[in-house]
Amino acid sequence: MPWFPEHTTKDAYISLLQQKSPPATELQLKAALLRRAMTDVDRMIKLSEDRFALVSLVQKGLVGEELWNSFLKAEQELQQDLMDVTAEADTFKEDWGQTILQTANQMELLKMDEDQKKKSNAGKDNKGKGKKK
Repeated sequence: MPWFPEHTTKDAYISLLQQKSPPATELQLKAALLRRAMTDVDRMIKLSEDRFALVSLVQKGLVGEELWNSFLKAEQELQQDLMDVTAEADTFKEDWGQTILQTANQMELLKMDEDQKKKSNAGKDNKGKGKKK
């Protein structure tokens, strides 16, 4: 059982790479690679959060080895994809591989912050509903 759903941003990037008529522009490819890196960063955060709880559950015998192995496989796949993203980035611009993950992390944090603000505002909007004026 996979830990994460299908990696659609990776698939989109690969599709753009293979697109022949017309070929994808460099800008499209870079944007798709950055979106892929953002997905990887998001997955890295989730794995990091899940690891602590999962280790505790495994040690207590509350979850089976199959779940732990699924988690380890997800970590390995993510590590490989991070290396692939870094290598791909370097094909566009020398040393971009060293910074693409930092950029993706910053963008992911901004996205998470925006999502949190939207949730907070939605909660405020719902509090005012249903009151008589």
